[in-house]
Amino acid sequence: MNSSRKTAVLCAAAGLALFVTACGKNSSSTTTPTQTPAAPTTSERYLATIGVGGSGFYSFPVSQYGTVNVTLNAVSGLDDPSVGLGLGLGVPSGFGCSPSSTVTASAGASPQLTATDPIGVFCVRVYDVGNLTAPLTFDVTIAHP
Repeated sequence: MNSSRKTAVLCAAAGLALFVTACGKNSSSTTTPTQTPAAPTTSERYLATIGVGGSGFYSFPVSQYGTVNVTLNAVSGLDDPSVGLGLGLGVPSGFGCSPSSTVTASAGASPQLTATDPIGVFCVRVYDVGNLTAPLTFDVTIAHP
């Protein structure tokens, strides 16, 4: 083999080695963009009565990734309107609601339970935490995207 041909073969081999090495390393990092939660655009009311030791739930759809606010607006049927009820936010399960977050709340104007949820069907569970001595009617607002 003549020297110019050897040089060409060596250059080609060196170029191929450099190419393979460069392709094997990823010098740029990929980042996943963060998604901003959508604000609530829909409000639904859940009005019902629960008995001592009882509970009820309401299912609703979330149409886009965003913030869900649950507000216990009012209770009636007891002498003490500040009685605490359990509020849960989760997903429907069979004939019930399986909450992933819960809080004991008294009626008020501000959301007592807030979560960021993906698209899907969710539920709010309202239940007696052991404070009821008679049936109680409640008014809950669910604000969601």
